[in-house]
Amino acid sequence: REALGKLVAEGLIEKRRGAQGGSFVSRGNSERILNVVVDCYHLGGLTIDEVIEYRRIMEPVVIELACAKRTRQNLEIMQKNLETCRQAIESGEVDRKGQVEFHSLIAQACQNRLITSAMKAAIKISREFTSKLKFSLEEGNIDFEFNRQFFDCIQDNQPGRAKSIMRDHFERSRLLVERYQSLELGKNHAISDKAEE
Repeated sequence: REALGKLVAEGLIEKRRGAQGGSFVSRGNSERILNVVVDCYHLGGLTIDEVIEYRRIMEPVVIELACAKRTRQNLEIMQKNLETCRQAIESGEVDRKGQVEFHSLIAQACQNRLITSAMKAAIKISREFTSKLKFSLEEGNIDFEFNRQFFDCIQDNQPGRAKSIMRDHFERSRLLVERYQSLELGKNHAISDKAEE
């Protein structure tokens, strides 16, 4: 019973009620990839540096595939995201969650569940990380402009330009990581100094 409970908790077995109920092997769910990777990060098995490096290597490839395989529905969902983020900026706010989520939409446009799940995990971790940073309206506007350019490239099937812009985007992301780490280092030094007083 304990072993069965563990399989249910891991999503490998599902229990159904009723006359034809019982325990059944679950259909494969690619979302489990997301959960495993995010849990690994929370438990210290991954660093934010590793996640950003993974995204820096993978996302130029992902957006290239998205240019070739995107559907009209993908484009419509991306447009809604851009419109929501644009409205936030015009009202003097930054929809940081929405802007980061745009990268998940790029992954979905690849029509590959493994790519989508792995990228969603990396993006979810990145979103948690960036939530610790205070973004100015100017920084939010720069990020929004990157997303708008990504959309234009995907819509017009311009993979070469898309990859180049994505590389520029991740050079900026690297600077954000360094900024965060610098802030954390400063906090740790302050705590250490207080402990010694």
